[in-house]
Amino acid sequence: MIGIATLEALIQQLRHQIDDAVSQAHANWSVFERLRERAHTLQELHSVRGDCSVSERDVERVTDASVQFLANWLIAINIEARLKTLNRKDLESRRNEISGRLEEDPGNSSLKRALSDIEAVTLLANNLAQSAGEATIPPATLAQAITDYLPNRDRRMIEFMELQAVLESSRRSMLPRKYRDLDEETLQLQIKQLRLELRL
Repeated sequence: MIGIATLEALIQQLRHQIDDAVSQAHANWSVFERLRERAHTLQELHSVRGDCSVSERDVERVTDASVQFLANWLIAINIEARLKTLNRKDLESRRNEISGRLEEDPGNSSLKRALSDIEAVTLLANNLAQSAGEATIPPATLAQAITDYLPNRDRRMIEFMELQAVLESSRRSMLPRKYRDLDEETLQLQIKQLRLELRL
């Protein structure tokens, strides 16, 4: 543990940042105050009464819980603020950046996953906007798509299914950009490799 004084300093710093973002009427403040009361009660038991059943480490753990609560709350506040200002142009810019990096490092699976996630969120946002009769994607709809999207965990299986679909496709113009220039030999090789990895 890092010590009560350091934890208290972190609490003050986090409180100050959160104070700037939300009102004192927010429900999380009462949760935080209950955490602080518990920490102060343990501190009192440990220092004033000399209670042996409560160690300084116990006090640090409860104080650390207060720090973690504030840190997570601040993260949530920042995510919410970012979602409110996010727009499709930001998403497209990020997609283009990742595509460029992927061209330099085509085997990077993290970049592939990130690009796939951005494309999935964009598609979901398009669908939501169209179903609402919107000609463009409003920021609120994009935020809804980001919140609603759950990335699939088995990326290799999805890639395998995508490659199978590409193999069966009769028009290159209908394929996603990343598959348009694949020749059949490369496509077959990738499918074979994934089939081995997935034990199909």
